[in-house]
Amino acid sequence: MASPKSAAPPHPHVTVDDVWRGALPKDTELVAGGAGSRREVVWCTSLRARPPAFTPLRGGELLLINPQVLTAVDTRLTLARLVESLVGQAVAGAAVLGRVSPEARRVAEAHGLPLFSLPATTPLDQVEQSVLRYIVDRRAELHERAQDLHRQLSELALAGRGLPALLARLHELTGVPVLLERDSTVDYVGSGRLSESTSAAIAAERPALEEWLREVPLSAFDPPVAVRPLLDGQARLVAPILVQGSIAGFLSLLGSDGELGEMHRLAVGRAAHACAIELVRARAAHDARDAVDEELLDVLTAGRPGSHQAARDRAKRKGFDVTRRFDPGAGQPGGETGDRTEGPHRAAPPCGARRRRAGRTRLRRGPDGNGGDRQRGSRG
Repeated sequence: MASPKSAAPPHPHVTVDDVWRGALPKDTELVAGGAGSRREVVWCTSLRARPPAFTPLRGGELLLINPQVLTAVDTRLTLARLVESLVGQAVAGAAVLGRVSPEARRVAEAHGLPLFSLPATTPLDQVEQSVLRYIVDRRAELHERAQDLHRQLSELALAGRGLPALLARLHELTGVPVLLERDSTVDYVGSGRLSESTSAAIAAERPALEEWLREVPLSAFDPPVAVRPLLDGQARLVAPILVQGSIAGFLSLLGSDGELGEMHRLAVGRAAHACAIELVRARAAHDARDAVDEELLDVLTAGRPGSHQAARDRAKRKGFDVTRRFDPGAGQPGGETGDRTEGPHRAAPPCGARRRRAGRTRLRRGPDGNGGDRQRGSRG
């Protein structure tokens, strides 16, 4: 199976596909090199009629070419030869005014270089300005949306809402199915069910993903994102969930190859970071509970001098107040029995009180049970 495609830059970027749909003229056609449609576009420049044909290229440029200018630069220069020379320059793509020769198409297709055909009457200077404005505006939009998405997902993680809530929110924000691979379990959030063929294809490429991650920089905040082809024209964007330097799982967005764009790439990367926050939080909470339970048990069983107050404090944090008085007969804390003794069902007084009351009665009535006045009368 082919190795994953290179990870995209961590910052929001504008792709060739974005520029095609958002900045190029309406009737522009992609005639070759569709495999490179996810390349980043950072600048746009036009072919000049004097050498050098282009300003110094630094990579990521979309080049605008008027074939009639080629002969002014070099009478031997053809469009196919120009495209061939651009392959090693790391440019994003090229757009040609009017018809594109079959030779140029073959060269671009062979190297995965996006090649467009612009309407013949298009002013290239206007196209250049339109593309540059679009790049700036699109970057700002993507950055703002990525920040908002990361804020929403991080708030869920920090609030301890759990992984199911994170996956549901990611599905709601992106509108595509979400897949979480962790340990031996697979969680799927989306319409319908995950097909067995897709599940098998994802499981089969796990070794290739792990091999790829050994070759790229790893960051929990900005994890690398790979585009992976699936069956029947489907694809997925997958990012590792990194916890304390190790891979705790993989998070994916599923969709058709043309459906998953730059916003989806940013979303799956930010969501993988939020999942890492949730896993770290859950692990820390579990470890803290275990530590408190073990320490409390050790204090209660060891009975070390001076340790009982600390034990009471820890028990109180666990929800137990060992300082309150309890009445075994009533089954309630002693502080709550006062109101229950009022009325016809008053609780019986303590045994000592009953004995004292019985003694006072005998003194008043005498030994025979009659009143004291009648006893004095009989002696008189």
